[in-house]
Amino acid sequence: LKQGGDIGSLLSRTCHMHMQTLSAGIGQELEIDLKFYRYTAPRHSWLPHRSAQHSDTCRRRPSEEEPCHQLEAWMVRAWQRCTGMLLVVSLLGCSPTFPTKRAIMDRSVGNFEALTIRASKVGGTSFAQCVDCLRRLLRLRAWPCSRFWSHRHFKVATYNLLRGDHGGARRHAEIAAAAFAEIISPDPGAGLRPPLYPDQRCLLTLARGGCLQCDDIPGGQAAVAAHIGKLLSARRPHSTDMALISHFRIDICEVEVEVRTLAAVSLEYHCSNEPERRPPLSRQLLLTLLKQKPLSWWDLPFGKLATWRDILRSSREGSALAADLGAWMAPSLVSREEVLQAIAQREMKQNGLAPATILAGLRHWEINRAMLGSSATAAMEYTRALLKKPRRHFASAVGIVAHLRFAEDREFISAFEADALAGLATLAKSDHRALDAALQSILAEPSLTKAPADWLGAAVALKSGKDGPVDWPSWAARSRKLSDPLLQLTVPYRFISTTQEMKVSVAALESADVIGIDAEWALGAGIASILQLASRAEVFI
Repeated sequence: LKQGGDIGSLLSRTCHMHMQTLSAGIGQELEIDLKFYRYTAPRHSWLPHRSAQHSDTCRRRPSEEEPCHQLEAWMVRAWQRCTGMLLVVSLLGCSPTFPTKRAIMDRSVGNFEALTIRASKVGGTSFAQCVDCLRRLLRLRAWPCSRFWSHRHFKVATYNLLRGDHGGARRHAEIAAAAFAEIISPDPGAGLRPPLYPDQRCLLTLARGGCLQCDDIPGGQAAVAAHIGKLLSARRPHSTDMALISHFRIDICEVEVEVRTLAAVSLEYHCSNEPERRPPLSRQLLLTLLKQKPLSWWDLPFGKLATWRDILRSSREGSALAADLGAWMAPSLVSREEVLQAIAQREMKQNGLAPATILAGLRHWEINRAMLGSSATAAMEYTRALLKKPRRHFASAVGIVAHLRFAEDREFISAFEADALAGLATLAKSDHRALDAALQSILAEPSLTKAPADWLGAAVALKSGKDGPVDWPSWAARSRKLSDPLLQLTVPYRFISTTQEMKVSVAALESADVIGIDAEWALGAGIASILQLASRAEVFI
């Protein structure tokens, strides 16, 4: 590799030596048969194929009787970590030895993406394994073999290496921070060829997967802010950049020049009302960015903002954004007394003050919890009521709770977390973009993200069906509630889990004149997880 050699011949020789070195049982622990690497066959057969006949022995671990089992197991794990990266490298290369591979990759990026996803899974699917494979690939940029890599394919490959719902855990902070630092550092092989930059979405995956803070990154907040400033200056969509600002809680004053330019350009795009033009920031992201500072800080033309507000009002989907924008543009139009009265009366009517207007009024008049007096309880109930409509009011509810410091009330925050999780569950079933926006709004509030709260892990679990953050009491309480039997039956029912219970249920069902059946599958499962058989007198689950 260091001499720019062909990766295909290297893999062929290495696979042969590997199979000679390891015993058959140990080699099969990889769940792939390395003898099936074929680089010169047509189509995609040069990727590893599973050996179906060895499916039972694939999972066998080395026993104590096998010689040097610890060393061999270590070699297997080391080879497994390296194989995924080597396969991706073989995909990135453009060696003339394999014209079939060149034709495959030139056909479409979608084809290449599917192949890299398959190849990356060989090295493991856990977050730590994916990060390890990514770091190996990033270090190979300094080698001569990277001269043949396509910049476009390199970005696709780096993103696919980290692709998946990984959740977040502080135990991964060290490896995630190291990979984060390598991504934002200059390309070590820039002198050999044009610079190769990873997909910047990897930064967000690493930040969330390792629950990173600015102090974890070499250079601290200054290094993170400097890199975000470079991203904001580029001509590209900036949804990832805004998510990074929210995750690391970067004050936009540190990237003042970039955000001012970005806001002005995006506002010009939206005011032109030309759907074929793609703005740097979407409507929601632009409004989120503007609301981080008062109108006087931005120094934007008021006429342009008014024009954009009118355009939003005229569209069916933009009415809620228009209300938020209007409240931000003129928070002083609502008096202090009107804000307090709206909270005390828990106004949720259509002709009342919009939640965004109430939040803007709270911030403008600097109303704190002490000023509410006896209306504090009503304000708590008001915010919980807002969470029942998460698509429209989730961000406003989070903003009110954070501004009034309701997180200090333990009894309320438990109820708030339960309602917020229910709102996120609704969005996970219907609108993933709204889910991402809601997640960013709550992750940006330090008072609501203190341990053991794990909103990111909860969102991943809601989308994927995984267990989620079981150490978080609010999530554990929600899981227990959902796991309890939800059937309100008027006949007795039994849970069958043993052989003896099975025999009793079969005998009862055989004597019934009619049987009702219902089967349920877990997400992605190949067989039924729950089977319900019912007679007229009893239900067996």
